[in-house]
Formats: sequence, structure tokens, C-alpha cells
Amino acid sequence: MTIRDNEPPPTRGAQHQALAVFLGRWKAEGKSYGSPKQPADDPKSAAEPWVSTHTGKWHTGKFFLIQDERATTGGKPFDTLSVMGVDPVTGRYFARSFENHGFYRHYDVAVEG
Repeated sequence: MTIRDNEPPPTRGAQHQALAVFLGRWKAEGKSYGSPKQPADDPKSAAEPWVSTHTGKWHTGKFFLIQDERATTGGKPFDTLSVMGVDPVTGRYFARSFENHGFYRHYDVAVEG
């Protein structure tokens, strides 16, 4: 880890506050198309049911939002822990997601509409 003493502290602003849309607890359900059973020529033929509960809360300081998702897809657990925030250099949103299967994902997130 590198500590940069000359780096000014971030300023919390409207972009950070906009993440509040993800606060709270809600449920989602639908279909998952991520099964390895899906044939490449017909990717929606092997849909599996998806049910999940999401909980979003601020990390101390309200610069980052933590989202915990507990899901079942195809009868198997698919849980993720995500951290969402604003990149202070680019001003763009990001999400970093850690899955119970050992995968780590980095997403660039955009607002539309």
C-alpha cells in the first residue's frame, strides 16, 4: 500500500449522495442466463430462476456504499459483496464485487436517464 501525503482528501458531493438510491433492503427475482449449460447458439434456452435479497448501507463517511446480495440461482447460492463509489480522479462511478465462488469483478458504472 502506498500512502500519498500530498494527496488532498476527497470531498463528498452530489455524486456520492446519488448512490443513496441503493440504500435499504429489497428483493429481486427473475431469470439468470449465466449457466454453463447454455448453448452458444441459443443463449436464452437454459434460463434458471433467480431470487435475491439486497441490502445497501453507507460505509462510515458516506463516500462508499456497501451492498450485500444473497441470491439463489438454479437452486444454488450466488452471493456478492459490492463496494460502490466515485473515482476521485475520473469522477466516474465504479463497483467492485466479490462473489462467493471466488471471483472478483470491477465494473465501470454509468447513469442513464
